Amino acid sequence: MDKSNYDDLFKNFLAKSELIKIKSSLEYLNTLSLGGSGTIHLSYKTIEDETRLQEFVFEILNQRDKGYPFKIIIEDYLNNGGVQYKESYGLDKELLIQFNGKQYYTNRDSVINFKTKFPGKPQYLFGQLTNLKSFQKLNSDYYSRVIVISDDSDFIFPTYILDHKENLMKFDIENWHLSDSLMGIKVINVHAMFINLKINNFRFRFYGVENINAHIIDSLDLISDKEFKKITYCIRLCFAFLSGKFYKSEITYIFSEHNDFNTVDQFEFQLEKSSQISKLQLINPNLFFETFECRTKEEKLKLEKYHKKFSPEVFSSFCELIYSSTELQRTLELTVSASSNDDIVQKGALYAVAIETITEHIKDANPNSFNPINDKPTWKNFRVELLQILRTYSNKIDASGIEILTKKINSMNSPTNKDKLSKPFELYGIDLDENDLETLDHRNKFLHGGIPYENDYKTKQESSALKLHFLISSLVLKMINYKGHFINVSGLHYLHNYESQEFTKRFEMAEFSKTLELLKKPNLTPEDLQKIKNQLRAINIIIEGANTIHIME
Repeated sequence: MDKSNYDDLFKNFLAKSELIKIKSSLEYLNTLSLGGSGTIHLSYKTIEDETRLQEFVFEILNQRDKGYPFKIIIEDYLNNGGVQYKESYGLDKELLIQFNGKQYYTNRDSVINFKTKFPGKPQYLFGQLTNLKSFQKLNSDYYSRVIVISDDSDFIFPTYILDHKENLMKFDIENWHLSDSLMGIKVINVHAMFINLKINNFRFRFYGVENINAHIIDSLDLISDKEFKKITYCIRLCFAFLSGKFYKSEITYIFSEHNDFNTVDQFEFQLEKSSQISKLQLINPNLFFETFECRTKEEKLKLEKYHKKFSPEVFSSFCELIYSSTELQRTLELTVSASSNDDIVQKGALYAVAIETITEHIKDANPNSFNPINDKPTWKNFRVELLQILRTYSNKIDASGIEILTKKINSMNSPTNKDKLSKPFELYGIDLDENDLETLDHRNKFLHGGIPYENDYKTKQESSALKLHFLISSLVLKMINYKGHFINVSGLHYLHNYESQEFTKRFEMAEFSKTLELLKKPNLTPEDLQKIKNQLRAINIIIEGANTIHIME
């Protein structure tokens, strides 16, 4: 492309791009992170149990710790007890801080990693703030923004998964919509795009900013801070479920009276738990697009309608569903947490609880589909007759036995544990094969701290847990009426696992034919058995790996 064509392309990009103002938001955050001095009001108890309110010098330290690291200077000894505890200084309470000519507040219990040295003059109190805000309570609705900065070196942008259509964007910071190229010139940033969402009748803009490795979500309508936090948490959680990466840690909320976010009128910082990062990307358009090119003409014709990214409309519905159900939200949280957990026992247990949670939710929503006797009058008569029969044995069974049997009769019209787990798949039209049913049986073993295939190779053990991930994902995607490609993370694990690669590296079909001949031998040596075992493992890995990309129809 010559320079004139590139210039035309660049001008066309700028003309079509929506200007997104992030400069004032980032400048506000930068001012706080640089640190400085102010004052803090502490309300503490004296040894005589009197409450005192006192002002002290307060410094935000310019350090790269999570949260806002601080130092408080106490010039003279306080008449308080328990000097090694933050509660002794009132640091467990809501705090008032004056800094840079403004007042800031914290929630209760917003100080972590507290430490001090006593005695000493002056005395220094150190810690980190997990919450800091410019208000005690917001009484108005604002245009709201959340900024989630990540230190993930393999950062995943919303546009990797969600269809951005023609939503081009540019920033009010020079060249932030450009990237360096191998040619030595600036080119248009491929990530300079955003996704429009509509959740609970509120409009949102979801995008990533490469220069700061951040996800940003803006409300395009006035919204309360409580509602904004709840909805954007669902957006972040649902995207984490699809991407395998839940970016958390340092979260910043910006509240503006202007829909272009040209001003920062209110602010809140919240330190969450650490991000949960895995390689278990459920929706992987790039992988689907790459394998699509390797397919036959007939396969391409069949799959062409799925050659697209995840619909923003379906994603919005997904967020609304999770917003409306605590059980489904918990299912996603457990699944995302399990994905990033390297301990096979903990991973399996988390997946086991997750599938129990989602199937229980579906059962509660469709009770008649699970009960052995669907007709209520029939069940009532059946139950009454059984209880009457039981009473005729009251002189032969002690009170404790009668109580136990009564409870069993009252709960008879309930599905078995096995049916509770498999029936939801039937309701949503998901066929379960023998391997899937075996995986559901493994759930109970994981739930009690066990590992299926405990004496087998590690990849197979891990895969048994990841198959639960696949089943959970299948249910969730069906519930949101998703139609398209998705990844069987168990198969993906077989493809990318080092142990698997070592097995398949040694596999050759000619060698496998020789191995089959070994099975005809009347007496197999230990070496023969090991050879057969390794070859069968390699075949299993190849089959499982080939079963990576699925289509939800």
